[in-house]
Amino acid sequence: MKFEFIGGQPALDFVNTASRRDIGPFKERLENYGDLVDWAEEAKALPNQVPGDLRKAASQHPAAAARVLEDARTLREALYRIFRAFAATTNINSASAEDMALLNAVFRRANEHRTLCCSQMMIAPNTNGAPTFDWKWDEGGAELDRVLWPVALAAADLVTAGDPQRIKECGGDNCNWLFLDQSKNRSRRWCTMEDCGSKVKAKRHYHRQKQSTAAASG
Repeated sequence: MKFEFIGGQPALDFVNTASRRDIGPFKERLENYGDLVDWAEEAKALPNQVPGDLRKAASQHPAAAARVLEDARTLREALYRIFRAFAATTNINSASAEDMALLNAVFRRANEHRTLCCSQMMIAPNTNGAPTFDWKWDEGGAELDRVLWPVALAAADLVTAGDPQRIKECGGDNCNWLFLDQSKNRSRRWCTMEDCGSKVKAKRHYHRQKQSTAAASG
């Protein structure tokens, strides 16, 4: 699997297709439009037949696919700044109006292509016979920006219906990955303990050993 999904939420996982934003060198995982489709496919963000349709459309319209890739990167960095504001202050007002306007633009386009439908007519227990409703994407179509729609919807869900106060930024040096802290006491600090967590602990251990050696020799 080319991408890692540690964010606990699709919009955060999308943000994590890049890293090392603060100091660099910037790490880009969406190097071409195919990578963007690969991410959506691995994230199960699109119906099964859509990734193949998008790859075919991209091969027929490479310039348009390149523009969508740039739009995707721009949206991703806007989401990073929005979510980082939550991680730092738990206050969406600290996110810029420009970033919110960009998210809203993609969100509105996504909503144009989904319909509220009755997904289950079977009577479920404890529902008093009420049917189940859900959102359904338009059938067919290979709009190249379709890959961005579920990202925008996931981002909107996170900040409205989710628990954005649980959004955190990895404490590793120059990682910048975001995640939803689902621990009971909200004590998670790293993207993964195996990666940034172990690196930071190893670095701290090294400095403690160095200080102890210096003290002993002094």
